[in-house]
Amino acid sequence: MSYGEWQMTEQIERITKYENIFREAKHLIGELSSGCTEGYTEGYIEGNTEGCTEGYESNHGANHGANSATLRTLISELEAYYASDVWKQDYADDEAGLLPSDLKRGVLSEDGIYNLLEEYSELTGEPESGEPAEKAESGEPSEKTESGEPAEKAEYGELTAGSTANQGSDDMTKEQYEALFMEMHPGYFEREYVRAVPEDEPASEMMLALIDFDEDSYTKTLDKEVTFGYYEGGLDDLLKAVSKVVPHWTQFFGEDSRVYCGFVKGEIASFCQIEDFGEHRIGDVKWKIGGPGCVGTLPEYRNRGIGLSMVRNVTKILKEESYDHSYIHYTYETAWYSKLGYKTFLQWNGKGPVTAQGKGPEPT
Repeated sequence: MSYGEWQMTEQIERITKYENIFREAKHLIGELSSGCTEGYTEGYIEGNTEGCTEGYESNHGANHGANSATLRTLISELEAYYASDVWKQDYADDEAGLLPSDLKRGVLSEDGIYNLLEEYSELTGEPESGEPAEKAESGEPSEKTESGEPAEKAEYGELTAGSTANQGSDDMTKEQYEALFMEMHPGYFEREYVRAVPEDEPASEMMLALIDFDEDSYTKTLDKEVTFGYYEGGLDDLLKAVSKVVPHWTQFFGEDSRVYCGFVKGEIASFCQIEDFGEHRIGDVKWKIGGPGCVGTLPEYRNRGIGLSMVRNVTKILKEESYDHSYIHYTYETAWYSKLGYKTFLQWNGKGPVTAQGKGPEPT
């Protein structure tokens, strides 16, 4: 085995290990939240990570306190991994397409771990790392930053809907949403990184009809040192902050980017772009669609509520600017965004929009 092959094997084993820990912790949180511990396997604690993510064995009568201690151990390991340069390298290699396409890597999603931390904080009522219980933020690059590709072959029909002046997200059918998605993202399922999304780990698209937006749906008491506003500083300082969250996102920010931030003592704590996705006709109605993109919070400022407060402010700005809908593209953080009223309108995997059978059409 060459040195390069050995390195790849070690990396795959590491990612698999933390993927097992990630899934096991997620499962245990779900069990503890429901007041039971059935179906939990303690394979990880016994040093055996195989089988920890599938086919959980029944563990009737398991001690709640022991499982809580186990969960704390898992959470601590995930925190350490996510904060390390090793995770950043694993993430970068994944984005570069260097990892096997069939490797399960939910642990490499930008904020999957911190979404889990929020659930853990809500479960225990205690903050992580001595900080107030709140999660880190997620977000995905906007479509305007991706390279153009040939339009997807039409399989989804035309956009048709009743001509209702104040049409909301709930007024559209699944087929209409699929058609809207394909109009906004032509050729999407022909892209290699999209095809690599596992069939059993579909990503979500979320939408909020701004006529229904309630800015009081999420409130968080923040320190006086926390402020919000448009970023007006130098690009280099912004890119330095972005690189601390997801290094490859720096390519999506430029001098013309419209960036909104949360600040702590004047320093960037969280950031996102305010995106304009254009107007799209739904039957006789036009929707003006915008949304937050590349949403992130620097590690040292996470779990304080800064990021979600920032997204709330951006959503309010979009409503004030007469956008009809705010849109979240390519996310796994549905529970987080749903606190502001965002709803999942579509899920997809590497085969296309997810159907009732859990599979989308084959890419054409």
